[in-house]
Amino acid sequence: MCVWVALIMIETELKLLLNPEHVDKVKKHSLLQQNMDMQSLYNVYFDTVEHDLLRNKVGFRIRHIGDKKIQTLKTAGTGVGGLHTRQEWETNISSDTPEYDQIPTDALPYLPDNFDTIRPIFVTNFNRITWLISINDSTIEVALDQGEVTHADKSTPINEIELELKSGSTLSLYELALILLDDIPFTIENKSKAALGYELCKPQKLKFCQAEPIQFDSAMTTEQVFIHIVWHCLQHLQINENVVLCSDDSEAIHQMQLALHRLLSCLNLYKYLVPKQFYDILLEEIRWMDDGLTVARDWGMFAMNLQLVTSHNSTVELRQKLVIEQTDSHVKICDMLRSPRYTRTLLLLSKWLLEKSNL
Repeated sequence: MCVWVALIMIETELKLLLNPEHVDKVKKHSLLQQNMDMQSLYNVYFDTVEHDLLRNKVGFRIRHIGDKKIQTLKTAGTGVGGLHTRQEWETNISSDTPEYDQIPTDALPYLPDNFDTIRPIFVTNFNRITWLISINDSTIEVALDQGEVTHADKSTPINEIELELKSGSTLSLYELALILLDDIPFTIENKSKAALGYELCKPQKLKFCQAEPIQFDSAMTTEQVFIHIVWHCLQHLQINENVVLCSDDSEAIHQMQLALHRLLSCLNLYKYLVPKQFYDILLEEIRWMDDGLTVARDWGMFAMNLQLVTSHNSTVELRQKLVIEQTDSHVKICDMLRSPRYTRTLLLLSKWLLEKSNL
C-alpha cells in the first residue's frame, strides 16, 4: 500500500517576463553555468464552469513530470512588484484525475462542496530549465520557462523567468534580478500562468483600474504607514501597465500618472525617511515616467476634443497629423514600460521597501 504525504509550503518567487529573442542571453549568463536541470512540465488546471475556485482565489492543478503526477492546490496569495507569496499544498497521486481524498483537511475549505462540478479547464505545457545558485547566504532557484497555455483552440505563449526563494532572505530575489537585468532585458510579471489560462477561458476587454482604498491599522507606526502607501502606489501603477501596452486608453495612462503623483507626494511628505541619494534617483525616474505618459495623454485628450468638432475639410490634415502623433507617443510609452530603466526603478524601490520592512 502506498502512503502519500501532502507537502504544505509557502512559495515566494519573483516573476520576470522575457522576450523570446533574449533566451540565449539567459542560458549564457555567467551565473547560470552550473547546477542545471531540465524538465518538461504538463499541467492540467481544474475548476467549475462558473470558476468557483477562481472566485475563492485558488488554483487547482495536476502536474505531469514524466510518469510522476503531483496534485497541487495553491492560493492566490499576494503579488506586487513582481513578488508572489502564496500557500500551496502538494500531494503525489497515481491518477490523471483529481484525488480529492488526498487533499489535506485545512485545504478543503477552498474547494466547492460538490467535487463533481470540477473539471479540466485549461492546460499549461512548457519546458523548464533550472539553475540553483547561492547569493548572500540565500539559495535561489532560477527557472526559465518556455511553452504555452492552451484552452480549446486558443493559446498564449509562456516566456518567463521565475526566481524562487528556497532559503534565506527575500531581498536576495531582488538583488539577483538586478544583477541579471544588467545583461538580460526583461520586465516584471505580476500574472501567474493560471491567470493567463483564465484570460483565455473568459476573455474580457482590457479596462483601466482605479486605486483601491488603502486600509490602515491603528497600531501602524509612521514608517509602516509610509511603506504601506508606497506599495499601494506601486500596485496601482503596475495594474494599469498591460492596458497601456495593449491599447491607447487615455484613462489607463491617467491612472498610471495618478499612481506616480501619489507616490511622489508620499515621498515628499515622508522625505526624512528616504536617504537623499535614493530620493534624488527616485525623483528623477518618476519625472521621466510622468513626462512620457503626459505627452501620450495630451495627444489622447486632444483627439477626444477633436471628435467633438464637426468634420470639415480644414480638419482633415490635422486629423491625419494627430494619428501619427498618437501612434508615435504610444510607441514611446511602450518602449519606456519595456525598458530596463523602468524595470530597474521598480526593482530598486521594491527592494528598498522590503529592507525598510525588515523582511
